[in-house]
Amino acid sequence: MNFPANASKQTLTEQLIALEHNKFTGKLEILSSIQERWSLYFLRGRMVWIYGGCHPYRSWQRSLKKYSLLGQVNSELITKSEQFECWNYYILTILINQNISNREPIKKLIFSNAVEIFFDIIQQDHQNNNQYIWQSKSADFLLKSGLQVPITFIDFKECSRRAKEALSNWSQKGLQSWSPNLSPRVIDPKKLAQEVSKIVYTNFIQVLDKQHSLRDLSVQMNQNLLKFSYSLSIYVHKGLLEFVEIPDLSAKNLPLTPVNALSNNQQYQSKNQLLIAGIDDSPQVGHMMKYILNKAGYNFLGIDNALEAIPQLITHQPNLIFLDIGMPLMNGYELCTKIRQTSKLKDIPIVILTSNDAMIDRVQAKSSGASDFLNKPIKTEEILKVVQKFL
Repeated sequence: MNFPANASKQTLTEQLIALEHNKFTGKLEILSSIQERWSLYFLRGRMVWIYGGCHPYRSWQRSLKKYSLLGQVNSELITKSEQFECWNYYILTILINQNISNREPIKKLIFSNAVEIFFDIIQQDHQNNNQYIWQSKSADFLLKSGLQVPITFIDFKECSRRAKEALSNWSQKGLQSWSPNLSPRVIDPKKLAQEVSKIVYTNFIQVLDKQHSLRDLSVQMNQNLLKFSYSLSIYVHKGLLEFVEIPDLSAKNLPLTPVNALSNNQQYQSKNQLLIAGIDDSPQVGHMMKYILNKAGYNFLGIDNALEAIPQLITHQPNLIFLDIGMPLMNGYELCTKIRQTSKLKDIPIVILTSNDAMIDRVQAKSSGASDFLNKPIKTEEILKVVQKFL
């Protein structure tokens, strides 16, 4: 193996091209000036896996959640994987080999994970030069590390292109001083309440809990990371919020649920992850509901078009429905009545959401078949109290 004399001065892409040219088998260790470390694994010049950074466990959990794999990893599988250096890759291999998951979502997870890590490596390299360390190994080393038959080979050139594009967009929005691994925090709740609307204030207080990074929150709320981070940065510049460092999760904190090789229709009904539907034409309300319920361990089905609600409800069979009154085309009372008239849905509890707390609304909600009534703006404790009541 011929190692370039100026390897530590090369960019990430230059390093990877050199490894590809040398048909390198082994591990590339990358160390940043702030002691973040990443490990890249290669087989004959082709990248198989990448892992590390400041939040490896957060990233792992986020990836599983993003590709609907979180409920398919159980404690027994975690325990078996601990003997391997690449324990997470071993888990992905088992999910495929035991037909617990299809190969495609896992290939997407591997690529998406690589793009995210490339973003961090390149951002660190722009701020301070990273250190690159080549460790030539045998193919047997990869086997012992948990990298058995490669699930896929990572196109590092495409990963690099996407990461650079994402970083360029990030910088153009004025976010270059911040990492998406930082967590947004409210500085002064009283000042914030004076500066923003009541619903924005409520959302900030509920969502910005100092326990989730920008990346975590964007996945939880199904938001575009760039747009979400930029929208918060406006309040950072006003001195209402700040972006702060938070620790990684520990392996013990990863939520685990039983794995039974569930089908797509069955996986919504796992013991600890019942499905709750929210029918509301407001994307903001939908995102808030999703965040609150996902965090509490429930799956969430958001429906923003009342005319499409019945077919989706029949397909997914939720355990509970939250239904907004004031929707265009068909109001909540009408839809509630139609749900009660549908044999496959008639027994599902329905909670009406409204901004009006008038007695006539409560009476009309009951007459249309609603099980309960909840006022807006939605609050975490009230939502969860209703969920516990019916589930």
